[in-house]
Amino acid sequence: MLQMALTYTHLLEGARRLPARAGGAVLMAAGLVYFTPFQRACLTHCRNPLTCFLSRWHGGPRGGFGFGLTRGAYCVGCCWMLMITSFAVGVMNILWVAGLTVLICVEKLAPHGERIGAAAAAAMTIGGQVLLFQPPV
Repeated sequence: MLQMALTYTHLLEGARRLPARAGGAVLMAAGLVYFTPFQRACLTHCRNPLTCFLSRWHGGPRGGFGFGLTRGAYCVGCCWMLMITSFAVGVMNILWVAGLTVLICVEKLAPHGERIGAAAAAAMTIGGQVLLFQPPV
């Protein structure tokens, strides 16, 4: 829906991405969001699904549905800004999507994955600054 709105308003360039400065702002925001308490809380629940399951499960269909909604909210909380970065590098850029998939898996499953995630967030912030503050051509 966001892609359709951006396309309709002619805000996406030919490669289906935002102009460099807007894309830089999105990348910088995605990198900075990683270091917020909200993001940390979501990642804590995402990295420890068994603990979350054992402490928050309630029996029956309503309990399962509520648990699924809660887990889904944590998942969206972890990844929403990363998904928006696709507007900065090109919507449907398969290499970017594959890279984000690997990053999310490594961050969630690898020992010290939070360090890898923090390094990626710092790189996105720096890359966003480069795009945001580059001189016009």
